[in-house]
Amino acid sequence: MEWDYEGNIVMIEIIIPTYNNEEYTKKCFESIRKYTPQDEYRLWWMDNGSTKKSCDFVLPEFNKHKNGVVIWGSENLGFVRGINNVLRLMFDVHKINSEYIILQNNDTVVTENWIEPMRLLLENNSSIGMVSPVTKDNKDVMSKISGLFYELATVTFFCVMIKSKVLKEAGLLDESFGVGLWDDHDYSHRVRKIGYKIGIALKSFVYHYHRTTFKKIYSAEELSKIHRENMSKYKKKYGMR
Repeated sequence: MEWDYEGNIVMIEIIIPTYNNEEYTKKCFESIRKYTPQDEYRLWWMDNGSTKKSCDFVLPEFNKHKNGVVIWGSENLGFVRGINNVLRLMFDVHKINSEYIILQNNDTVVTENWIEPMRLLLENNSSIGMVSPVTKDNKDVMSKISGLFYELATVTFFCVMIKSKVLKEAGLLDESFGVGLWDDHDYSHRVRKIGYKIGIALKSFVYHYHRTTFKKIYSAEELSKIHRENMSKYKKKYGMR
């Protein structure tokens, strides 16, 4: 694993693991650059062994970001291990103390004013530890809810902002969930268990294409099997039937 790091101080660290699927990654990176103040964030691109052609397609866009770290992995670690590798580098190696961490899928497109509603909710509410934006799957339901925040028991990790101190207290993602699925249920449970609320930032919207990398790697039957196995792990972990 190789990386190049510049230690500029920023408020928000954005971590995006990838494995090929370069068209989506480039679109994601473009939207972040367009709709996020450059001095506010650092983009961590954790590439999980994509082809050279895929990486070369994305790299020119990545290089347009003022603060960026690219990590070249040699194998497809999946979302969970990819995220954890970056978190270890951030906290254990580089001792980064940014206030907020965003974990994000590469098949997302952010929109204008996506980041501020999430940040302000976390900044102004000591009881809230983790928030996710509205997306196309819940837009109709969330549009009927007034206010800035809607509390939930679980938030999905297509895009989630976490207070750094909460992440450090809750710990890394659970790698027993393998390539992913139900890892977000597990982490939501853990954040609530240590006393924080989680939910939706109602004024933030991020478009999600949904499992585009998974669908290129696994068949529907394989995904269903991973889903069942990880659901079983989650229930066993917390004594559920």
